[in-house]
Amino acid sequence: GPPGTGKTWTARSIAQRLIRQELLKSRSWGVAEYFKRRDEANLLIESRVGRVQFHPGYSYEDFIRGLQLVDGGRTEYRNGALLNIIDEANKEPDIPYVLILDELNRSDLSRTMGEAFSAMEDRDSSVMLAGQDDRELRIPQNLYFIGTMNLIDQSLEHVDFALRRRFLWFPMGFSKDDFLTVSRYRWNQ
Repeated sequence: GPPGTGKTWTARSIAQRLIRQELLKSRSWGVAEYFKRRDEANLLIESRVGRVQFHPGYSYEDFIRGLQLVDGGRTEYRNGALLNIIDEANKEPDIPYVLILDELNRSDLSRTMGEAFSAMEDRDSSVMLAGQDDRELRIPQNLYFIGTMNLIDQSLEHVDFALRRRFLWFPMGFSKDDFLTVSRYRWNQ
């Protein structure tokens, strides 16, 4: 959708509802425990929503992993945002994690996401990552992705078909009524 239509806000809201719904159904929480420990539940929900902002400089090394300098001038592989959230999601597979890929069409998606394309589709197998440490990429069942796109930056035709077929798409348009409501509110402040 166009800028300012609430894409990121909506993505965060969907993520929180998904996690809340699973907490209410889970054996470790359930309805009674959720309402008894509501503040703790809200903190848990917030901690399970991650967000990365894609842009032209965002790369595979940021998203998956890359070589970085460490003490003594050596280089070693360091996890990117996706591997970090996968490690967290694997610790508690009963409760979902959601990673919001904000403005995902602003980076070179094939390069940035690399093996994640295959791993998103086939979660029962793993994909070997490049490097000398035999690290594999397997996306757990409890990790969900929500992507947002600003259609003014680039058109949908620039988004790789491999990615397009892995997501459901919901256009967000400009709402004249919402704009007038916000304008009236701000005018009266």
